[in-house]
Formats: sequence, C-alpha cells, structure tokens
Amino acid sequence: MAFDDLMVSEVAQKKGVKTGINCSQVLCSSCARAFEGQTISVNCSMSSSFVIADIMDAAWGEDANQPEWLFDSVPGMCGLSTIDTGDTMVRANRSSTIRSLVKKCRGLKTCTFEATTSSLGNVRGTEDALAVSVIAVCAEGFSVKKVVATEVIEMFGEGCANGCYTCAIGHPHLLNLVCGEDQIITDIIQAAYTPVDHVEEWMFDEAPSMCEEREVEDGGHECVPDLAITQLVFRRLCIGRALQVDSINIHVESAYDFSA
Repeated sequence: MAFDDLMVSEVAQKKGVKTGINCSQVLCSSCARAFEGQTISVNCSMSSSFVIADIMDAAWGEDANQPEWLFDSVPGMCGLSTIDTGDTMVRANRSSTIRSLVKKCRGLKTCTFEATTSSLGNVRGTEDALAVSVIAVCAEGFSVKKVVATEVIEMFGEGCANGCYTCAIGHPHLLNLVCGEDQIITDIIQAAYTPVDHVEEWMFDEAPSMCEEREVEDGGHECVPDLAITQLVFRRLCIGRALQVDSINIHVESAYDFSA
C-alpha cells in the first residue's frame, strides 16, 4: 500500500511529529529488519515522487546478538541514522553490505528481497541464524537521478579522460590487473592481501576500466599486512604499466624490504 503526502501528515500528527514535514528539506529515512529466510521490504513510497536515494546504514549478522532495535516502520518516518550492532555480533563487513544494497535498491520506491546468504553474502565466523537491518534515505526521484548521472559522468565521462577504475582479485596467487586499450595504470587506490578464507565476497566488475568501487576489504584478519604497505607494493609494481600478471605472494613478502 502506497502512502501519499496526506497519509504521512496524518501519521505524523498522531505521533506528535510536526506536520507539514518536507522531505526535500528534512532528511527522511525508512527502516526495516527481517530474519534470515524472510522477505524484507525497504519502502520510500510515502509520496509518489519519492524513491530510495541511498542506504545510510545496514547490518547483516547474527540474529541472537543483534541489539534490540525499536524503529518506526512508516515510510519516511524512521528518523534514525545508525544501527547499533553491539560488541558481540558477528556480521558481514558493514561497507560491503551497504554497497550491495545501494546497487540493489537505489532508485526504487520499494526494494524487496530475500534475507539470505545468496542475496546478501556469507557471514564468516558463525553458523547461527542471521538477520538484516537497513536504514534507507528517501528523496525525490529527480534528485536521485541527478546524483547517479553525476557519478557516472565523473567515473566514465569524456572517455576516461579523468581516469577510470579497474578492480581485480587473485585466486589464489595470480593477479591480472588490466587497463583499457591505450591506457596505463596511474595509481593504486587501495589493495589488500588476505587469507583466502577471509576474503570478502567479491562482487566487483572486473572488466578493464569498468569498476565502480573505491574500497576493498581486508576481511578483518589479524595477520593481514597493513593496507598502506600493500598499496605501496602494488604502486611500485604497477604504476606506468598496462598489464600486471605476477605472484602476489612474492610481492607481499617483499613489502617489508624497503631496500628492494
């Protein structure tokens, strides 16, 4: 059932919220939670022109250890910006969960999906039942289209004149990092070297110059080399080249030898 502006105003009055709420001037958010195996709907349909603009926060982790979360389920009336995950909950990497939900939901009035590992990814370190919690930002559809268009122009505009991004992962020791035709690698934005069983689920586009991401995760493993060191190693090896194929084991082991 869609909520129009009048219904939002009536709900606001009943809840003691100032009426005449204007989501173009005040940040409006919608919240939802579902247990593993259930269907969850993130809803910004409080007005015919509103859609999901962004995912402000999300948590996909152990159900039993997720703190109690009291939120208003009326579209646009949640009013929260963060989800408390407590100190003991085993969960998927927060930024990875948010990133996957932005891809899944942005631009939709209602985003409905199954709370499953096939939809949200695996949660390493637990075999317990899971649950997902989401806070979505609601905004006028035209403004969301403008933001998305700006992002696309910044990323791919003018034939990559301002730089495009390539993402790659090694399975397990071979890495193939390739730029587009007539392009070279000018920088390494981020790099991580992690044990295979701690690698976050890889959902990036690996086509040359077509990656939209700016972050990689280290999987939270205590033995992972510092991200800055790994980034430095790959900067030394790759900048100025169009193609890099080699053993990451050798690269990382030599990372701590700055005389190399």
